Amino acid sequence: MRDIRKTIAIFIVAMFSAVPVYASTTYLPQSFDFSNNYYTVFGEPNLTATLIGSNEFEKGEQVILSINVLNSGKILGFRTERELDPSDPDYSNRKQLAEKEKNYELQKIDALNVIAVLSVDSGEPLQIKSGPQYIGSIRGGVISSPIQFAIEIDKDAAPGIYKLKLNLSYDFQQDVQVSGNVTRGEDVTNFWYDKLNQNQTIEIKIKKQAEFEVINVTSRDLRVNSEGLVEITYKNTGEEIAKEAVARINVIEPLSSIDDQAFLGTLAPGQKATAVFKIKVDKNAILKPYEISNKIKYSDTRGNTKISDEIITSVVVEPALSLGDKLNENSSMLLISGFLAVVVGTRHYLKKKSFKNSTSLK
Repeated sequence: MRDIRKTIAIFIVAMFSAVPVYASTTYLPQSFDFSNNYYTVFGEPNLTATLIGSNEFEKGEQVILSINVLNSGKILGFRTERELDPSDPDYSNRKQLAEKEKNYELQKIDALNVIAVLSVDSGEPLQIKSGPQYIGSIRGGVISSPIQFAIEIDKDAAPGIYKLKLNLSYDFQQDVQVSGNVTRGEDVTNFWYDKLNQNQTIEIKIKKQAEFEVINVTSRDLRVNSEGLVEITYKNTGEEIAKEAVARINVIEPLSSIDDQAFLGTLAPGQKATAVFKIKVDKNAILKPYEISNKIKYSDTRGNTKISDEIITSVVVEPALSLGDKLNENSSMLLISGFLAVVVGTRHYLKKKSFKNSTSLK
């Protein structure tokens, strides 16, 4: 969609080269005489932006969008405004002026001083980190060098298609008028430029992915100068299945992990799994919560290996058992062991006695 915002004119005096010099002004020079036009050319630039590479990204990513801009503008035709009379004494000069104007008019489809601005509607989970990008001039039929915009995707962005707005503003040549004497090098060229804006839509897709959170942590016998067990329950809170998931923890002193990995298997969205880790507590540990770093390694539906964001949980270290607690614990174990021994021994005796009786009967 294009809209003409303003009209500006350029006046270049005493041009001697075949390449026009562009300068900006805000008025139409008084010397610009439409009646001196030899040709009217029809056509204008037409810019199209294309995203280079994949448009699929993950939530929480900071990415660089590379964009090419093609100018597909074409000359649609031209109309002769002044017929030349071979009998005119100034015919040779006018013919050169007409040819010069025609060559300039063919530049009508060139986009000049192109500036690109990327934006997004408020409320979208995207942030544009780059300001306006200056492209320069894009001749008709030419693709620009890539321009780049940095964007940041919110961590809580919902999967789906998001539309970014790319505004391309530029000058283009509206008309040219030449006069003077080419032979003597006293020709004058006037340029009249218009400003155009084109709006493009760049679509990006935020992919579905597995996400995890810890919903429960329990510990058993996690005491100073001892070994204990920590059970951690994970839940897939994302939108995609996680295959061959493995939980891995990392602890710091005074804790150390005897086994730091646990296989969780396949977790569909909403599913839970519990992992058990054996942790050793140093004798110098104090009684306070200690952090545990959790990460989940898994395969997504495309077979790519992924690692989740870090999840921080904590456990509390309990005091070491006193001598009396240990004796009570050992006494209880001895009683249980003794009871089991009596049960097993009695059973063995009765079984042996029964075997002897059956033998004597024979």
